[in-house]
Amino acid sequence: MGSVNGVELDEEARYHMCGVLFLTSGGTPKLSYDPDRLHWKLENWLYPAFIDVRNDHWARENITWAFRTGLIQGFPDGRFQPLSLLKESDFTVIAAKYFGFKPGATYGHRAQQYYDFFKPYNLPLKGHTNDTAKNGTVTRGQLAQVIAASQGAAYGPYSAVGASGITGAKTFEDYHFNEPLTRAQIFAFFQRMEAAGMTALK
Repeated sequence: MGSVNGVELDEEARYHMCGVLFLTSGGTPKLSYDPDRLHWKLENWLYPAFIDVRNDHWARENITWAFRTGLIQGFPDGRFQPLSLLKESDFTVIAAKYFGFKPGATYGHRAQQYYDFFKPYNLPLKGHTNDTAKNGTVTRGQLAQVIAASQGAAYGPYSAVGASGITGAKTFEDYHFNEPLTRAQIFAFFQRMEAAGMTALK
């Protein structure tokens, strides 16, 4: 099973495809993430690449993981736009999916139901009731605060950087708290969270 419809599969894709075939024959494959929480689709394993994410891109593994687990879809023209700044509404959609939210019919703003999912947890998201704020960019600092709050930790600026537990930053200054996040950067954080077992809201 080296390719499907002419598309070459990498080693991980072949492993998971074997698992899918095993499942359809009555077995239970071992996935590297929880399929009941993340929204993986079979077709995502057959076409894992974006035309603007090169094989040597530093975040290619993170982006591929996010695509295969259903956290992102990319754009209709096959691009991912890794350098584009991340909007808070898009971040909220990604985070809600990561924590297992399965959306229903859209109402109000396209991301409103995702914000409402987080409402009981009091995460520091600015767009809960402000559609203009939904279009604002997300900084590394806001990401750290949301991660800390999602795990029930203090999320003040200085405590959040340490409480997020996944940044590797040695000082507050090293973390670049006010630097805006790009679409490529966000999935490195979420994949590290997955590896650390930070998969449930607290």
